[in-house]
Amino acid sequence: MNVFNRIIMILLSLAAIAFSIIVFLLVGGVVRPTQVSPGGLLLGLWHFFSQLNPADATIAVLVCALVVIAALILLIFELNIFSREPAQLVVRQDGLGKVTVARSSVRKLVGHEAAAIPGVIETRQAVDEGRNGLRVHVRALLLPEADAPEVGHTLQERVQKAIQVHIGLPVAEVQVATQIEPFDKTRRPRVH
Repeated sequence: MNVFNRIIMILLSLAAIAFSIIVFLLVGGVVRPTQVSPGGLLLGLWHFFSQLNPADATIAVLVCALVVIAALILLIFELNIFSREPAQLVVRQDGLGKVTVARSSVRKLVGHEAAAIPGVIETRQAVDEGRNGLRVHVRALLLPEADAPEVGHTLQERVQKAIQVHIGLPVAEVQVATQIEPFDKTRRPRVH
């Protein structure tokens, strides 16, 4: 999802939360419709919520509670608070300062090494930091006549060596999954 779409979704989530809070306050009698309607904006809507009977008010509160929960979940996913991985990997840190490498550069190096192995058509790779070094996961699309165990073993060795030699980071493991079916790609509809 691009940045513009993320911003729109974040703003919609915040608007849904604000609307629900106003409904809670109106149904509870904490505020009056004129207090939340600057210049009379949405005054009729706020009057509707403030004059609900107890049964309808309970339903409105439950619906708004569900809206708040859904908006908070969406907000957490859009802000990517919990699964944000650093874009940089620390190669060395000493008295002179810090040397880092972009995580995407490590992935490109893995892709470059894999492309040099006969039988490999395409790869997808992920790089994670572990306690004992990097953990590299490679999905490799192979030619049907390629020897998958041999290509996988060669890929493991070359990726480990390339990362250690060119980047200077230890590699704890290299997981390789081979396949001959093309990777799933999202297809855009044709424009006629």
